[in-house]
Amino acid sequence: MKWRIFTTLFTLSLIILLFNHSYALQISVENVKDQIIAGDTLLYNIHVTNNEKVTRNVYLAIYPSEEYQLRWNHSSLTNAFSFNIKPGEEVIVPLEIKTTENYRYPEKVTFRCFVKDFGEVRLYGKIWVITISNFSFPSEIDPREYHELNVVVYSNLEQDITQKKLEIYKDGELILSKEVEKNLIPGQNNIPMIIKLNDTQEPGNYKILFSIRLLNSTVGKSTNFTVLGYKRLVLVDQRESSGIGGREMFVTWRNEGTLPVTKKVEFNLSSLDMLLLSEAAPGFKKE
Repeated sequence: MKWRIFTTLFTLSLIILLFNHSYALQISVENVKDQIIAGDTLLYNIHVTNNEKVTRNVYLAIYPSEEYQLRWNHSSLTNAFSFNIKPGEEVIVPLEIKTTENYRYPEKVTFRCFVKDFGEVRLYGKIWVITISNFSFPSEIDPREYHELNVVVYSNLEQDITQKKLEIYKDGELILSKEVEKNLIPGQNNIPMIIKLNDTQEPGNYKILFSIRLLNSTVGKSTNFTVLGYKRLVLVDQRESSGIGGREMFVTWRNEGTLPVTKKVEFNLSSLDMLLLSEAAPGFKKE
């Protein structure tokens, strides 16, 4: 009978100790950014409250791995972080988990954060793998012609909720932007696009960018290319009128190309034309 009472009292004491111990620290996890594309960073806030009457030292640790990099409190690039917390105080510890772009993560991930003298808390997230494995576009283009951009995308998305965009820049200035209507399926996706600039697009160096945005994460790829210039002179008007004072000839040309053009114009002049020109323009010379 005494043994049973002792066992009961010991069990009760142990329960009270565990209760007091768990009550001493309150720890919770706030998901700031828990869904990303591989290569981006998961963000969490770990809330710690000290319910004891003494200052406690809190030690947090996550098992290290080549698959990710940890950053605590915007500064510490280690797998562990410790700090002191005063009685009644709440401390919020920001945690960044930087993932690797080329690693094939499972869709759902769990990170176990061990807390000394407390146990562990778990951080949950989703990592979507979206990679652009091929991106090809001609290095030089004629703006009057159509050109093909070939993009190959790998995705593990079960349902495509991304926004895809094509942009072209010149000297940092956006000159073309359009949404790309193409649903991604799990596996490899071929996305061919036809690009056509304005016929009179200014010659020079450009950058073409294709990007995919999922929630707050973006993956993209770009390449540089050159827009070639060309010459195109168009005759707009040519007329002639005669009067008492001689003949008047009018010729109008329009440069519809993108490069400067020098045009030599020839006329058939009569002896009278030559005489009148010599009097009106003493410096005139016949070639």
